[in-house]
Amino acid sequence: MRTPEAIKSNVPGQLIELHAGPLEQAQAALAGRPEVIQVQVYGDLLHVFVDDASRRIPQVRDALQAAGVQVKGLRVVQPRMEEAFISLIQSANQPH
Repeated sequence: MRTPEAIKSNVPGQLIELHAGPLEQAQAALAGRPEVIQVQVYGDLLHVFVDDASRRIPQVRDALQAAGVQVKGLRVVQPRMEEAFISLIQSANQPH
């Protein structure tokens, strides 16, 4: 049986919490970008997994700005159990 810490340690990359609008437009602008591992929606926030948050934040901002998305807030956070679980399930279901 895995502990919550072990599950969270298996999450790929780092997590950027993004408050931006319109949300659907922000999600579309980031989905499929090479620097973005995964995008999850949590209410009015996007959780964006990237390989290196400090290097990728400028690219994320630029992609959103180019898509006409307003960034209202952005911060690097540690994944909670919920994000870790969803990330691992989504990764397992992606074709390799």
